[in-house]
Amino acid sequence: MYPSELEKFVNSPNYAENNPRRFATKSQVKKSAERKKPAKIVDADFEMPDDGPVKINKMKVKIEGEFVHFDKHSKLVRRLNKRAQKNYQKNKEIEENSQEEIFEGGAESFADRKTGLSEETAREIEKQRDSIQALLAKHGFTKAKTVTPKPRKKRNKKEELYACRKFVQATLFDLDLYSTKKKTPRRRKERDRELWRRYKRDLKRSKERAARDKELKRMRNYERAMWKEDLSSGVEYNFYRSRDKLFWRTRTERQKFMYIHEQMIVSFYDARKHKRRTYDECRFEIDASQNLFRLTSSITRGTYAPSRSITFVTYRPVPREIFAAPFRDRVVHHFIFRHCYPWWNEHFIADSYSCRECKGTLEAVRRCSRNMRRVTRNFSRPARVLKFDIKSFFMSLPRFELYKRALWGLEQQFPERGELFYLLRFLWYRIIMDNPAHRARRRGDPKNWTDGRLPKGKSMFHQKPGIGIVIGNLTSQLLSNVYLNELDQFITKKLGYKYYGRYVDDFYIFVTVEDYLKLKKQVKLISEFLKLLKLELHSKKRYDQPVEHGVGFIGAKIYPYRVIPSKRLIRNFRVAMRMVESGIRGPDTVVSYLGLLKWYDSTKVIEAGFRAVAW
Repeated sequence: MYPSELEKFVNSPNYAENNPRRFATKSQVKKSAERKKPAKIVDADFEMPDDGPVKINKMKVKIEGEFVHFDKHSKLVRRLNKRAQKNYQKNKEIEENSQEEIFEGGAESFADRKTGLSEETAREIEKQRDSIQALLAKHGFTKAKTVTPKPRKKRNKKEELYACRKFVQATLFDLDLYSTKKKTPRRRKERDRELWRRYKRDLKRSKERAARDKELKRMRNYERAMWKEDLSSGVEYNFYRSRDKLFWRTRTERQKFMYIHEQMIVSFYDARKHKRRTYDECRFEIDASQNLFRLTSSITRGTYAPSRSITFVTYRPVPREIFAAPFRDRVVHHFIFRHCYPWWNEHFIADSYSCRECKGTLEAVRRCSRNMRRVTRNFSRPARVLKFDIKSFFMSLPRFELYKRALWGLEQQFPERGELFYLLRFLWYRIIMDNPAHRARRRGDPKNWTDGRLPKGKSMFHQKPGIGIVIGNLTSQLLSNVYLNELDQFITKKLGYKYYGRYVDDFYIFVTVEDYLKLKKQVKLISEFLKLLKLELHSKKRYDQPVEHGVGFIGAKIYPYRVIPSKRLIRNFRVAMRMVESGIRGPDTVVSYLGLLKWYDSTKVIEAGFRAVAW
């Protein structure tokens, strides 16, 4: 049970605001007593006069790892001061009685006072008393009043604080306020815990609301001044400049809603590219206006939640578990991407690829070939290449750390904390913290998940709570670059390797022969840095060879003076040619492969493919 002041805390808001976090629960005190860890006085403000009891003004107590504050009006401090007063008076009376017995003597004997002693021992004590009294009388001490007490030794601040702590610790658990003998009913405990939870929740919300109102008031004055300055200068009003500064404060709620709705419409057109033949997109587009209106309403009201996804397993090029989000959620993904990607793109390094404009697989291969040519000075000196892979990258990402990283980007992008900041923060939280494996619909053979065809390390159904994000969402690709941006900055700026490139979880480093031994030693530093990010390098997917042997990178084999397609790409091209010949697939597949192969030195590969099907 909590102290009786808890009811005052909950019922009176003024009392709660002036005295935050002052109480400890009875269960906390009981647990600390069972573990033999008594309450510890961390700090105390008290008075210690020479002729009076100790008086405590306020103190700070540590109970079960939490700090609890008590002032002079609290029940505990009042009872401690009252007990100190009683103990002081009691000790004073005992001292006075003992002095009277020694120095004044008296007519009564020890036997007359019913001390429980025998007559012989009482007579011996009386003789000793008489001898002491005679000795004192010889030196002039006949009465207790004439005896001067010994001067009290002055204590320094540390000794006084130690004495006060010792006194409070000795009496802290003796009070009825913290009595652990009485056991309250279970329902009463649950009710008190719920009251305490509600109080902490309401207090937190009230503080956030007060801070937000204060910030809004400050921003309104600033934005009105900016608005007047724009009007007076005659400059044409920039809508995008006002998006996170003026628009959200000077417009009405309806205008804010219409802005979000317009952005949703633009995101809808972005999401439906190359998807207009799918069933989910057609179903959404039949009543697109009403569906977009409902989606915008759920986001502005804070009731949006990701819908049920579809999961399936692909085996090309390797077994992977893919989660296909509904079209409704893809519109939200494009909305987030349109607002967050431009800022993050400016802070990424030039050699990180995937899900970036003009930085796809072809650009990554070209840049890798360029780095090889630069480190060797146009292949005039020897060099080496090291290539690494992160083990189960998407299934190992910690969601909470990922959310904190995305939130840091929002705080840097929107330093003024406009409405758009809170909206994007809410959407990031909903998408990152969502675990679609609980309600996903599996499509395909159920044995894909049960017969060991798909490793457990590559499935969301076998991950720990709070670990892993799905493969297939637009936001997942952006978040992978956001999370590994720290690794890019560490290798390029801290370690100082210029010829570095990364595509999702695969990255390479070109070094000269002189710096090769240095890099071999610093591989441990890279591995330890990834452990800080809760990731791990794949021990079986490391490549360490001279540049002359070439390096395979995202579907290409890069050699000095030439770039050829990888063996996997050649094999897939030949399979596609046979499928088109047999009528299983249309010619669009072959055209797609030809469009990719024309950028490589692949004339012989294309001729061999057509020759194999006798075209």
